[in-house]
Amino acid sequence: MTPLHRLDAPDLRHVAASYRDALRLHQEELNRLNVYPVPDGDTGTNMALTLESVCGELEHAEGMDEVCRGLAHGSLMGARGNSGVILSQILRGLTDAFGDVDEVGPGELVTGLRRGPTPPTRRCCARSRAPS
Repeated sequence: MTPLHRLDAPDLRHVAASYRDALRLHQEELNRLNVYPVPDGDTGTNMALTLESVCGELEHAEGMDEVCRGLAHGSLMGARGNSGVILSQILRGLTDAFGDVDEVGPGELVTGLRRGPTPPTRRCCARSRAPS
């Protein structure tokens, strides 16, 4: 497979579906890592369900603006649990950076990741620790 250096709208839809599939594949392992704020064992499930909602929103999305709206809306409305909400914040930051371009490259990705979760969310996640 040839590496992509820029992503257009169909590529971004494909990335979202691939991410959902990867989450489903590793869902139980992610559930076992869940320790913050309570060890309820559903992080992988909640992230996968959030991405299911995103993929549903992307089914008929065509251009970059529609794909970005689908990513943001699908993740917000489909967010499950704390992990789903944090994931939706990350996706919202990305879509804020991607919405005005036809293709996404490394610069837009960095900008989008910086716009993701709010500082309190980042501090909260930085304090969580994997089980020893």
